[in-house]
Amino acid sequence: MFPEASRDPLPGAPPGTDAADVLIVGAGPAGSASFVEAVEIGWWYAAVLPGGRAIVTLMTDDDIARAAGLAGADAFRSAWAATARLRDLVPPPEDALGAGAAPAVFSAASQHVDRAVGAGWIAVGDALIGFDPLTSSGIAGALDDALAATDTILRWFSGDGAAARAAAIGYARRAEDTLRRYLAERTRHYTAGGRWPDAPFWSRRAAR
Repeated sequence: MFPEASRDPLPGAPPGTDAADVLIVGAGPAGSASFVEAVEIGWWYAAVLPGGRAIVTLMTDDDIARAAGLAGADAFRSAWAATARLRDLVPPPEDALGAGAAPAVFSAASQHVDRAVGAGWIAVGDALIGFDPLTSSGIAGALDDALAATDTILRWFSGDGAAARAAAIGYARRAEDTLRRYLAERTRHYTAGGRWPDAPFWSRRAAR
């Protein structure tokens, strides 16, 4: 009834490079609130944790992170200390990241499934579209997808093949519309500042 699906990166990453979104995560003393700061190589995010601590995250591209050695504690702390405001709100710890611990590195690549519905399955949340972390829409988007998928699922279990297929087509169209809106919105956000138009991190996203 349905072809199988595969995952595709979102458009814009230059061919022949290892450019892919990564999150590099460290920790420090807590500030008073969540905070985002743009820098030439990406953007920083800090959020308060229990116990007087904060999580500090750098969103950049894999090739940029590798070139700068940002997976190492000292380089990560140096980049953190070079920020304009984050360093004051959440001061980097004196001992790199605490007992010499290296930051954790995670893939944050934006990607999407090329088909939202298949034989006996339906994609929701990150399985459907992996959004840029800056959107903070992962949980809310997954819940919206789950609600939208219920009609298709109920039609499947009703045994009405024609109704199930019609509902699945409607869900797939919704997914396509969501992807188009997301791509347009992401481009607007990443081109709004205009401070580093030639920097690889920002120019790649302006072209998407």
